[in-house]
Amino acid sequence: MTTAKNKLITGFVFATALAGMLLTLTLSEAGAAGQPWTASRDHAKLTKVWAVGDVGEGALGQSNADLVSSRTMEYLLDLGDVYPSGTAADFADNYDPTFGQFSAKTVPVIGNHEHPTRSLGFDPYWTAERGSPPPAYFSFAASGWQFIVLNSEIPTGAGSAQHTWLKNLLANTKSRGNCRIALSHRPRYSDGSHGDQSEIEPLWGLLANRARIWLSGHDHNMQRFASNRGIVQFVSGAGGRSHYPLDEPSTTPLKFGNTSADGALRLILKRWPGRASRASWSFVSADDGTDLDAGYLGCKRRR
Repeated sequence: MTTAKNKLITGFVFATALAGMLLTLTLSEAGAAGQPWTASRDHAKLTKVWAVGDVGEGALGQSNADLVSSRTMEYLLDLGDVYPSGTAADFADNYDPTFGQFSAKTVPVIGNHEHPTRSLGFDPYWTAERGSPPPAYFSFAASGWQFIVLNSEIPTGAGSAQHTWLKNLLANTKSRGNCRIALSHRPRYSDGSHGDQSEIEPLWGLLANRARIWLSGHDHNMQRFASNRGIVQFVSGAGGRSHYPLDEPSTTPLKFGNTSADGALRLILKRWPGRASRASWSFVSADDGTDLDAGYLGCKRRR
């Protein structure tokens, strides 16, 4: 794979030689919904991931950037919101100096602060970093798990393009069982100030018992919920911007919450022989690197 900015190629598969080896990649039209954008590593036995959203400006986000850089990873899941408004200046001044160093490994989820100015900040930044902006929604795979990157800022209801795409994706990947991890900026369930986000329900309903983990930001804290229709909601929005209280009780029981520490969610995905996979998880404090809450979840690739 070339190390220069990827050239934009519409709807085709191309091959390029590197050190005498042929590597085939699928690239997408800029912003073309549902097209590949992140390289999969489905057959890898182990994949290490960080997930964090709502990162602070400058020094406010540095502690989380330092935390993320302290341990190896294959992907950084950026769960959305570059402050204050997701403009080109905000990306240049507030995001790039801290989290820009991870751009080659980043899976960006668009947030409510970035969406209104997407064409001015989000899209140009990721085009400069990766050759094209992320599609509105897309998927990739790692260590037996399928990641589904969703967009909580556009229509999600039945009949919408996103809902139809997700329905078709699930129909075409039945063999995944419930080994899926969904990402959206807004959480379906939250005890934070924003509360439960009902607009996510149509997508959650499609993924009920067909996904195991849902990752979101939006509320500036760390939360983990009881399984709801087979899915465990994690809110990892303690990226340094500020801290929100847990003052809007969710309809799903909260199992862990932290409103005082900055930090990120660490996932280690393992592909087990046979039909099972596993994800160990921990909320890690950016202050001292300690685990605030930890455990693991298993899934079955065929059900």
